[in-house]
Amino acid sequence: MESEKVADASGGDYPDIVPTNEGVAKRHTAACAERGCLVVLPLEKELFVDIDTFQALGYFHANVRRLGDLYESHTLRPSPSRKDGRFHIVVQLSRPVRDAFERIMLQALLGSDLSREILSWREATAGVVTPTVFFEKLPTAK
Repeated sequence: MESEKVADASGGDYPDIVPTNEGVAKRHTAACAERGCLVVLPLEKELFVDIDTFQALGYFHANVRRLGDLYESHTLRPSPSRKDGRFHIVVQLSRPVRDAFERIMLQALLGSDLSREILSWREATAGVVTPTVFFEKLPTAK
């Protein structure tokens, strides 16, 4: 994934940090430490669609091309939970999203978990710069 990594499970920073509001960044870092994962933020032309059911996945596939020229491509992979029907989809757009509210709206329209999008909307309304995040598993050492 081309998106930017923010923090590892130990709370250490990566050199390519994209800051969010300080309190939210600390909250995400703490959550990552508990889960053993990375916080990943979307790049300016990305949507993060959090799919929690096969029905939502079907909805995504039925509607993603309706974005027309805005849609370029997407990558789909199982969510870190590894539960059936749960996926993380990164959608590449042809232009940067205008703001957090447009990103949240487009993600919701594509079938992203509505509870998650409502929480992101609340954070955006409170002034959080980047309310949309994915939690991803840390790569395993080989």
